[in-house]
Amino acid sequence: MNIAFRIRPEHSSVEDLGDLGSRIKRTVKNLCGLFVRVIDSKFYLVHQTAREFLIRESSAGRGNWQHTLYLKDSNFIMANICFSYLSLKEFENDPLSQDTYGMNWWLRDREVDNYREKHAFLRYAASHWADHFRDSEDRQMELFKFTRQICEAGSNRSQTWFKVYWVNSRLRYECPTDFTHLMIASWLGQGMVVERLLEEGGDIDTRSEVYGTALNVAAVRCNLDITRTLLQRNVKAYLKNKEYNIFQTRSELNSIERSIISSQSTIETRIRQLAVSRCDQPPFFNRETADNESLASFRLLDFSLGNPLLCSYFSS
Repeated sequence: MNIAFRIRPEHSSVEDLGDLGSRIKRTVKNLCGLFVRVIDSKFYLVHQTAREFLIRESSAGRGNWQHTLYLKDSNFIMANICFSYLSLKEFENDPLSQDTYGMNWWLRDREVDNYREKHAFLRYAASHWADHFRDSEDRQMELFKFTRQICEAGSNRSQTWFKVYWVNSRLRYECPTDFTHLMIASWLGQGMVVERLLEEGGDIDTRSEVYGTALNVAAVRCNLDITRTLLQRNVKAYLKNKEYNIFQTRSELNSIERSIISSQSTIETRIRQLAVSRCDQPPFFNRETADNESLASFRLLDFSLGNPLLCSYFSS
């Protein structure tokens, strides 16, 4: 809370925040009065009805407090705070180690926990900036430049917060270290950011070793809107160790699918089965048993075809 209250976009390091001290409790109480109480250094609204009283919906409130908080603007402020924190130079100059190959998830989580102890606001910022950004609604793109900064492909800053997010989300499969901004936006469901990045061009078909292209990522996440957007811009998919343009290679993909499934099952039937059974499962990759990424490619094909939107293109 102390960091969130003090940080500003112009701050570049923790040192710029000055002496955080212990005055935050008194400051918040002076600002919020009886609406807030503090228990074990945590801040709570005094009651759920206080939230309903403060948040504005459609009608204007009465007095100086009622309906003075607008959720869109509150989320915009919180997103800005998270961006400012994740942009601090400490996360670029002293990042979380990315050398986790062969490390089991328990050791990985402990390493992240040790790092978070040095950076009090990191867990919250890494885990919730995307939620606040989304709930900023039509103000999202005012913060677009900050998403570019913290999602820069290959940067220490990007890999640090993304790994913390990954662990906080309790994702036990391998955390990618080679996601581009477009892949991160596709993973997080940020449709407006995806559209902006596609408009800017660049290498939109860049491939992650485990998760494929941004189209694969959107399909794995079962995000129909982003999958549709990527398809309309002819973003390629990475299937069976090859890149494909979905619209131009349906027959080739049908051949690949037939080589994987029983010849007695039609591709339309199999795709419908995948759409039901695969969309809620995480991608799987086993470095020890995969042969030239064939296993990874199979699973990506499996999930990509399991996306209901892709189903409509294959079965039409």
